[in-house]
Amino acid sequence: MELLVRQMTLDAEVKAKRITEEAEKRAAEKAAQQMNEFKERERELKQTEERLVRKEELVDKRQANNDSEQESLARKTEEVQKTRIGTRSAGKT
Repeated sequence: MELLVRQMTLDAEVKAKRITEEAEKRAAEKAAQQMNEFKERERELKQTEERLVRKEELVDKRQANNDSEQESLARKTEEVQKTRIGTRSAGKT
């Protein structure tokens, strides 16, 4: 009887060890998978950030061009108005 109990205990220990090893293996695989997913998301976020920075730089450049064009148009408008005033004054004399 005692031998049977020892054998059952030994079998239970072996089974528990096998279950523990399998669980540790699955946990390690899951951790590796999560780390890979994290790295992939991190890479995607970096690409998105770089793309947004490029777009922001483009928008800034366009805004600077628009500002420059607006200043140029304002100067031209002022010149045209001065020319019109000068032409009107010259025509009255």
